[in-house]
Amino acid sequence: MAVSRCKPLHLIADVESVFRIFAARAAAELNRIQAESAVRDSEQRFSKLFESAMDAIFELDDRFRILRANVSGATLFAIPSEALVNRSLTTLLTPHSNQKLSSLAQQLDTSVQDSAWVPGGLDAVRSDGSSFPAEGSVSRFELGGAYR
Repeated sequence: MAVSRCKPLHLIADVESVFRIFAARAAAELNRIQAESAVRDSEQRFSKLFESAMDAIFELDDRFRILRANVSGATLFAIPSEALVNRSLTTLLTPHSNQKLSSLAQQLDTSVQDSAWVPGGLDAVRSDGSSFPAEGSVSRFELGGAYR
């Protein structure tokens, strides 16, 4: 009597289906990992660009609260970057410059433009109380349903 060691065709098809599913999931996971790596690389490049800029750059919320400041901004105002976060930019400007900035932001809200030069610049105030003239521009963008 001979015993066949051949597996039935439906079992082979089932095993092949399992391998195809596994291969598809592995490929999807590899694509996800590669996409995450690309996002991390992009974030690192932007962060290095942001931090190495010679101009002071501030990311503000719609109430002019500082969400992020680069090293040049911290140096300009003689305040550590961490101390600038959550502080209102209005505390670093004269009342006249606050009004100018507010007006410009309102104009951007009703304009098709997303950026504008601050005509005549701003009068800024350092942590020691000394004031200085500052040129500036304002750019607007949307992130997560909120304007910055």
